[in-house]
Amino acid sequence: MKFLTNLGLYLHIPFCNGKCAYCDFYSANTSEELIDSYLTALIREIKQWGGKINRPIDTIYLGGGTPSLLGDRIAPIMTCVRDNFSVQENAEITVEVNPDTATDNFLCAAKQSGVNRISIGAQSSNDKMLKLLGRKHSSTDTVSAVKRARKAGFSNITLDLMIGLPDSSLGTLERDIDFILSLSPSHISAYILKVEPDTALGRCADT
Repeated sequence: MKFLTNLGLYLHIPFCNGKCAYCDFYSANTSEELIDSYLTALIREIKQWGGKINRPIDTIYLGGGTPSLLGDRIAPIMTCVRDNFSVQENAEITVEVNPDTATDNFLCAAKQSGVNRISIGAQSSNDKMLKLLGRKHSSTDTVSAVKRARKAGFSNITLDLMIGLPDSSLGTLERDIDFILSLSPSHISAYILKVEPDTALGRCADT
């Protein structure tokens, strides 16, 4: 049976270099062996479901975790998706990137694989706040990641901005917004910090 409506495809890459203080998503510490094992299973699932779902794909999103830890291993994933699903020519294909893992190797491989949108987790311009949040990057890393992405050929770049941070004020928010705008992103994704119970921030709040 053929469906006329389009479908979005989400691929989860659960590996991280460390757990952020606010994160309650599933993630695992990274290792080359574990990543290879996971990708083998993921490609097997893509092949299985690609043969069952006969709907055009107009959106692909690789989230995590930290998909930018894949390096050039993003290439076989995207090849498998295209071989097994009907991906539209103008499909939006996004991958999440942490600034500290935005290597030239990964960005070039992503671009060559057909990724056309990069979502960079900037979160804040304040390095002390980034450290409090458990982020592994600095504001300088964010600037470098944007430059590297543009050098790799990406023009559609999203920057994440987290608001409602501890001890924040209108002034700190204005500085964060000015920082984000100075990088001229195509889109800004702003979201409020939510402190979940089973996180480092949540456990601190309980003490």
